[in-house]
Amino acid sequence: MKETEVISPLQALADFSAAVKIENCPDSVVQKARAILLYGVAVAVTSASAEIPAKVARALRQEYGSEQGCATYVADGARMPPGAAAFCNAVLFHVRIQDDAHPAGHMGTVILPAILALAEAQRSSGVTMLAAIISGYEVSL
Repeated sequence: MKETEVISPLQALADFSAAVKIENCPDSVVQKARAILLYGVAVAVTSASAEIPAKVARALRQEYGSEQGCATYVADGARMPPGAAAFCNAVLFHVRIQDDAHPAGHMGTVILPAILALAEAQRSSGVTMLAAIISGYEVSL
């Protein structure tokens, strides 16, 4: 970077987020990220038969037609485009209102579905996915 070049706050946040590496995180943070992921998925799985997420999934299936995607809707295993899967899963993660608690709010409903969809679409490793979860929570503060 040139000395006169000014970095926008958004660019600084993106640079910070992209630099998060699991090997640089304390074990307690990595364990917390794992626990958050497991908790979020458990809530989603127990919500699989809820009516509202099913309606959202039906609406998005109508919107996208028979287009198969590369991300999974947790409730029924359907393949959807990543954005659709993330949205459906966000509703699923939140429908029971058993979201995680975090100083910035109930961020798991936003962070986890997006990361799951993108990680699956990009065939990311579990380590990369955990780093993304940590990054998501860090930038939400």
